[in-house]
Amino acid sequence: MQQIQDTGLLENLKEKMANPALFTYFWIFLGANWKNILFIMYEPLKLSNRIEKLPYAWDYLTPLFVTAIAVFTLPWVNSVIEIGKQASHRWLQHKLNNWHIKAMVSFEEHEKVNDKLTSARAQLSNAQSSERESISRMEEIIKQRNDLEDEKIKAQEVISSLTNENKNLQDKVKTLEEAAVKNTNQNDTTGEKKTLSTNPVSTTAKVIAQQRIEDQENLNDIECPIIEEITVGNETYKLGKDYENSKPGSVNVLNLRNSFNFKDKINISYKVNKPIKDGQLFQVFDGYTSQNISDLHFELHKTDYENKSAFVVVTQQNPLRANQTMTISNKVQFSY
Repeated sequence: MQQIQDTGLLENLKEKMANPALFTYFWIFLGANWKNILFIMYEPLKLSNRIEKLPYAWDYLTPLFVTAIAVFTLPWVNSVIEIGKQASHRWLQHKLNNWHIKAMVSFEEHEKVNDKLTSARAQLSNAQSSERESISRMEEIIKQRNDLEDEKIKAQEVISSLTNENKNLQDKVKTLEEAAVKNTNQNDTTGEKKTLSTNPVSTTAKVIAQQRIEDQENLNDIECPIIEEITVGNETYKLGKDYENSKPGSVNVLNLRNSFNFKDKINISYKVNKPIKDGQLFQVFDGYTSQNISDLHFELHKTDYENKSAFVVVTQQNPLRANQTMTISNKVQFSY
């Protein structure tokens, strides 16, 4: 029980001494009355006799006055010391800068700055690597574009050659037709029907000429739509602004304004200047396979990191070639 009381007394004393004013007053009081303290501690008398025979009076007012002064002035003194410390630090930094001497820092601060510098260098290296990859990718895209332009030129040359060939065939058909008509008129005038029926050359020429005429009429009846607009993702490209070629068989290569990532699903839609007829279909190619659809939209699925070339064009059966299709609109091509 006595131990519990002593413990409570010590805790109470510690709590009281935690007060700055009491703590200061306690030590100043001990300093002001040091003679009485030494008398009580070391005089060879009983404690009660030592207390009764104190040679000096206790001084209470002087410690109280000094404590008040200390409590009110010490914070100002600390502030003045801190201001002087900062001024000294600035003066030292100024002198070090004038003498071209780097400021001294602690080892921990040096390591912290060094870590930041290492991280910044790593980020710079990554940025430079990304820049090199972007430049390499751009060069590859430019090369692909040049290749597509070459293919476009070759396709135009083929179209021009086929056009010339078609013109020559038309001239031959016209010549054969005129010869057949001439032979028919001669046979009708002379009455030599037997000769006409037994002349396989003139009869065959007439049949060929008639077939050529019918084929030419079929070609002239074909309505060729024009792809005037195409939307890739959220960007729309229009004829006359983003691409120029509108003739059947001409190729347009788009430079997409947006980019796509692996596993992206890309919505493609397009518009033509007239509705497509029966037997005409949109041929769409996604870089892997080709399919014929009648809808004005389809979806691409990017299943590779490598860019693929896709296109859309209108096709129908070729009246001059059995089981063969022909392109009847301009082609719009792009890389995704």
